[in-house]
Amino acid sequence: MAGFATRWSRHVVLGRRGRPSRRQRSQALDALSAAHADGQLDRAEHEGLMTEVMVAEDVDDLRAALADLQLPSDHPAQRLLAPGARTRRALDRVLMGAGTILLLLIGAALFVTVVEDGPDPWPEPVAMMEEPAVDRAFSEIREELGTTEVIAADIRESRVDFQLPDDTGAGRYTSWHWDGHELRESGPGAMDVARPKVADLEDVDLTRLFANLGRAVRMLKGQGEVSTDITINGGSWPSVLNIEDHPDTPGSPPHVEIVVRTANSGDSATLVTDLSGREVLLRSPSLHDPDLDE
Repeated sequence: MAGFATRWSRHVVLGRRGRPSRRQRSQALDALSAAHADGQLDRAEHEGLMTEVMVAEDVDDLRAALADLQLPSDHPAQRLLAPGARTRRALDRVLMGAGTILLLLIGAALFVTVVEDGPDPWPEPVAMMEEPAVDRAFSEIREELGTTEVIAADIRESRVDFQLPDDTGAGRYTSWHWDGHELRESGPGAMDVARPKVADLEDVDLTRLFANLGRAVRMLKGQGEVSTDITINGGSWPSVLNIEDHPDTPGSPPHVEIVVRTANSGDSATLVTDLSGREVLLRSPSLHDPDLDE
């Protein structure tokens, strides 16, 4: 698949500020996931910034989303934060404001932008909150990477993020993203846990998972459009079950965490089960008072 090839191409773009490439956008998304994993972002901040990256029209929009993060020096997203990249807009304004003689001298080199993998348009989103879509995502991981064991798999409205353990150990993992079109590697990360626990996607009953999603939605009391987050967790990835755990503690068992919210009222509910979906580990129904919506 195209997502597995490591390709670099240079494009000279005259007067263009630079639409994010697929690779740049994926690197930014992985940086946000890594920041969420190590506690820099809470769930709401993580989701908000993920949305900003998904709809970004300019590379500077990606930089703004990552501006407050502390990233490892070797993280691929560091390229987006390089000083030279930050000054590209200022350079553009200087060049555009130069006199006629200067414009003649610089000619076609008025403004040069280096773009990884070309300015490919972001593909049309694919709805992921459906059993066939998630089943296909799991199949891609199995067929392309030869494994179904993950530290975590985060199912969002239009993508699935997989965190796979790295063979080098020391809590390292590699992030992969499936958007319904292709599977792409976005970069490495690391956890405080030396040997993160894994969940086997083969043990997840998707039919029961989506039935449990319906149960979680029925626990809401508020009105408005419902947003959903589903995390398949090996037990070491941040979760409502282990958020208070010390890094050296065993953590929680492999589980599925379903969180639903209504956008207008701030209402939310959580349902956590084992991987099969049969055993409920935590049920947190809505505490929202519908009278407050009036």
